[in-house]
Amino acid sequence: MRILLTLTSVLLLGACTQPQLATDTLRSVAYSNIQTKGYAFNACDWNDVYRTKFEASAIDGTRVRGVICSGPFARTTLEITR
Repeated sequence: MRILLTLTSVLLLGACTQPQLATDTLRSVAYSNIQTKGYAFNACDWNDVYRTKFEASAIDGTRVRGVICSGPFARTTLEITR
């Protein structure tokens, strides 16, 4: 029972997003029409606590999808998946 409670706590505390950080990061590299989509499981490095999926328009108008990964001791990274 303790193991189940511990695993549930870790999953709930680890499932964090930062939509404002994602939006600010994407705007800083000229993306527009940004929509954050929630938590991205298995999309980032193990030390990235925040994993925010997004869709946005690139400067040439094409739609892209990706993930913004960040953590308290990690830099913010932008990963385009499509």
